Amino acid sequence: MDPHEGEGAKVLQINYSEVLSGVQNYEGIQLAIAKAIREMKQKGATRVGFLSGRLGIRKAMREDMEEMRRMSQELSLKHKMPIISSADIFHTVWDDLYETSLPETERKPKMVTLFDGILESGVTDIFLMEGWDKDGSGEFDSESGSYKEFLTARKLGINIRDLDPTRPSGQL
Repeated sequence: MDPHEGEGAKVLQINYSEVLSGVQNYEGIQLAIAKAIREMKQKGATRVGFLSGRLGIRKAMREDMEEMRRMSQELSLKHKMPIISSADIFHTVWDDLYETSLPETERKPKMVTLFDGILESGVTDIFLMEGWDKDGSGEFDSESGSYKEFLTARKLGINIRDLDPTRPSGQL
């Protein structure tokens, strides 16, 4: 873990290259991130966030991933907590994962299991990016991974923070 300065307060961050070194599948990611969360809490982190959002819907996948990575850093500094995001994870290990060779119909449910496991590993806050619950045409999408993450967070009692400025407060 690398400490990261944020307005005078140290915020623990995950060194994804170190934590995910040698990981070859989703189960390995889940175990490595759970271990990193435990270690951050042992070092004094009281809150750990997770940034959830749709990738490749509003923009090209690469642009959405870069936006998510930037946003996770900004939220970490603003809220003084480490923030985990799928973009940070997959940016580090995508090419090495067994599951990336699977058809989407097999990969998608495994991805839901992966992120449910991460949420269950000690995440205290979930941040929902603008458009997290919409498909490419702007319609509600109950099959999206981010919607499933929202449901898991609600079931686990995780603090839910909607970052969509178009949604009236309290409308989740």
